[in-house]
Amino acid sequence: MLAQRDKALTSPIPGTCLCGAVRFEADTGRDMSHCHCSMCRKHHGAAFVTFAHPAAGELRWTAGEEAIVRYESSPGFVRAFCSRCGSSLPGHPPGTDDWFAPAGLFTDDPQVRANLHIFVGSKAPWHAIADSLPRHAAWPPGRNLPAIKRPAPATGGALRGSCLCGGLAWEIATPFTAVHNCHCSRCRRARGAAYTTNGFIEIGGLRLKRGADLVASYKLPGARFFTNA
Repeated sequence: MLAQRDKALTSPIPGTCLCGAVRFEADTGRDMSHCHCSMCRKHHGAAFVTFAHPAAGELRWTAGEEAIVRYESSPGFVRAFCSRCGSSLPGHPPGTDDWFAPAGLFTDDPQVRANLHIFVGSKAPWHAIADSLPRHAAWPPGRNLPAIKRPAPATGGALRGSCLCGGLAWEIATPFTAVHNCHCSRCRRARGAAYTTNGFIEIGGLRLKRGADLVASYKLPGARFFTNA
């Protein structure tokens, strides 16, 4: 049994974006972390993101590397996504060859679980952490990574949102009719997270302030409603 468990922890686990154009496999037997920083929330559209941390050489692209687009969200920190469906993809922390791999992209159980929370100091105010894992306000001790300046959240007035780069921005003009935590495989792949939190409003309740020409949508074949924008 121990030999089988050790094999499971070191066997490559496959991962894929929502549309399947980009595929990879990774060895994930080290650790995972839950990141609550504002940039991860915007890049993934989730309350927090769970990352596996393969070392250099432990993650390999198996298809679609030419479909990957990268965006430098802060100096030295480059985030990747699929140019076809928009799914967030693995990347490198600044100054290292290691990986951060969004766990929601894995198609099999990675056989490892998160062991800490990071950037709790900028977590979503509407999300409550319910476990007893260690919590760090920013990077955990011993990670020699640069500090990242976070914008102060807006307060008062209409509920506002934006994409990571700020080119697209909107306001919510009506109350939410429902808010759901969705754990379906489609949401996990689209967001690269364990689950996504979706707020529902009436048609016309969202006003685009800028960037309508920047929006691209991917309709998942075979799905009645699911579209990633």
